[in-house]
Amino acid sequence: MVDHELLAVLAEAQTAGFLGKAALDDHVDNGLGFAAAIRNAGAERGVDLGSGGGVPALVVARALPEFSVTCVDRGTRRCEFLDEAVVALGLGERVTVVEGDAEAVAREVNHEAAYDVVTARSFGPPAVTAEAAARFLAEDGILLVSEPPTAEAGTRWDAPAELAMLGLSYEGLFDAEDVQLAVVKRTAGGLADRYPRRAATVRKRPLF
Repeated sequence: MVDHELLAVLAEAQTAGFLGKAALDDHVDNGLGFAAAIRNAGAERGVDLGSGGGVPALVVARALPEFSVTCVDRGTRRCEFLDEAVVALGLGERVTVVEGDAEAVAREVNHEAAYDVVTARSFGPPAVTAEAAARFLAEDGILLVSEPPTAEAGTRWDAPAELAMLGLSYEGLFDAEDVQLAVVKRTAGGLADRYPRRAATVRKRPLF
């Protein structure tokens, strides 16, 4: 069944430059791939890094009526768009928008170790995404990252020692039709206070 309300919101995002130029159906399919992985994991609460134009967060929220998601984005205009989109799609009880660098938001008491799953699509290279995500995750929580449809899928996460520094372990790929997601798990043990570093430092000096 076509979700016309969702497509209308995503079209707005695309017009505003918050969403890539791919066909809207392709953006929805990518979001549904995340939804399939979240459903498979039995997750109930997630945070989406760099939510921008609403993919995957809004797609997931529409597909999974029991799932709650926090959208984190550093851009004021993108957050204003997301706030309006949440209202337009009737998702106000389950979707929250937070403006700020993910690395800083993760240190706030109501976000630290508070989520079953972190999602990321075009947020940054693996090292940047992993460091930004680690402190959000509860023990045994998972990070799901959209991977390129190339032979490099998964191999980008071949950094076990560096991931272990963040309390993370690469678990492999989740395939949902044409969507491949890297699955990275939060392992037991504490995360060193120094991680995540400031956003600018993470991007300038990634761990791997």
